[in-house]
Amino acid sequence: MRKLNAIFLGACSLMLVSASVNAANAVKAPGVSHDAAENFKQSFYLGGHLGGSRIDEGNYFENITKATGASNQEIDQGGFGWNVYAGVNLNKYFALEAGYNQYADNTYDASTDSAYLDEKVSASAFDLMAKATLPISNTNWFVFAKGGFSSVTTKLKVTSSVHDFDGSATAKGSAPKAAVGFGYKWNQVAVDVTASKVFGENLKASSKDDYVPSLGFVGAGLSYTFKVS
Repeated sequence: MRKLNAIFLGACSLMLVSASVNAANAVKAPGVSHDAAENFKQSFYLGGHLGGSRIDEGNYFENITKATGASNQEIDQGGFGWNVYAGVNLNKYFALEAGYNQYADNTYDASTDSAYLDEKVSASAFDLMAKATLPISNTNWFVFAKGGFSSVTTKLKVTSSVHDFDGSATAKGSAPKAAVGFGYKWNQVAVDVTASKVFGENLKASSKDDYVPSLGFVGAGLSYTFKVS
């Protein structure tokens, strides 16, 4: 897992460096007019993605479910997720972006003829990201990378027929987030495919109120850029 995280962060770092170099070259290029640059800066965009998501809180609830030894066990991790976001283009290569993300619930169920245990983990997040975009020369294609932080709300719920137990807890914390992707733009509309990860940690019995799980998302989306005169 650490190796995958390093590769993911490395890709983002390379994108940020490439965009910085191209931004510097664009400023020096005599063919770029001042008016065109100003028009590009004065824009903001709205967009969203649909896709697959995963909450990775480790094996805490999975181990509890298996430890019951119940004849009927069902573990469901990951599923449909979505996000919406708004951003401001600072120039052709850089933007600031804020978004909301909803991840699929993890559910763990164990039951016998006389008892049951149900556990659920859900997560949503607000994030603030810096975005670097690298246009591919002479095409409408582009690649991008994002880096920032997510403010994550994680809800844990456990119900059991044993002693009629019904308990819940909410944790709120923040963690680094990174994303990479590619897309195609025509006029003010763009479509893209992206993968993102929030770098959280495994759930433990000793976890505190600021606990954040790792969160993953892969999806496709659409955005629209509004140009302000």
